[in-house]
Amino acid sequence: MYQQSSIFLKHLVLPRNLQYVFMSSVLSSELTGRASAMLIVHNARKTGKPALNRTQVQSDHIINAFENFEKHVGCVSVQPLTAISPYSTMHEDVCSIAEDKRVAFLIIPFHKQQIVDGGMGLSGSTRLAANQVTRLVAVLFFGGPDDREALSYGLRMREHPGINLTIMRFLPGEAALGDRSDSRKSSMNNDSSVPTVVTDDDKEKLLDEDYISNFRARTTNDDSVLYIERVVNHGEETVAAIRTIHLDPKKK
Repeated sequence: MYQQSSIFLKHLVLPRNLQYVFMSSVLSSELTGRASAMLIVHNARKTGKPALNRTQVQSDHIINAFENFEKHVGCVSVQPLTAISPYSTMHEDVCSIAEDKRVAFLIIPFHKQQIVDGGMGLSGSTRLAANQVTRLVAVLFFGGPDDREALSYGLRMREHPGINLTIMRFLPGEAALGDRSDSRKSSMNNDSSVPTVVTDDDKEKLLDEDYISNFRARTTNDDSVLYIERVVNHGEETVAAIRTIHLDPKKK
């Protein structure tokens, strides 16, 4: 099911022009026994040989799904990989591969989903076509280049007819601004290079404002887009604000 969720998401973020996209699909498999950790690069293989075990059956199923996705889309190249390592270091494999390939967008499927009462439950296995699915996409915007890129992905997803997009922008309250000001003063007393950093921070704020302004101008009359601003002073207020985002895309 996880590869289907990933493929559905990739459908949403693919560029609308003919720009070519390279994707790496990494299947993490737990290392057992005394075998050595390894990274397997899967080439297109049509040997017809049956799978030797359950792990290989799962691997073949996922690889075939991404190969079919590659053939269907046409402007995408997918490289399937299998990383076999101890459970405690699986995340290191993902990070190393992402860094080595200089990926711009990392998708990590999760085996649970939030349910109506706010808790976490196991994902269902219902399969629906992309045009039958209505999803709520939420972008949490704190500011900076990464958040601006996340917002651009949200705008791209919005072009899909089954997507409702919620942008929640977080603005620092008086307490947060006071803490930041005190931190800057302390840093400036200890580091002569800080004024340049402060200038760069101000430039980032101007870029954020310009990006948000353009976004709001483009989506003013779009009923599928909801823009919210929340003033927060600390982590607890931030979490509380995130929890107010409706799970039901029909609720605004």
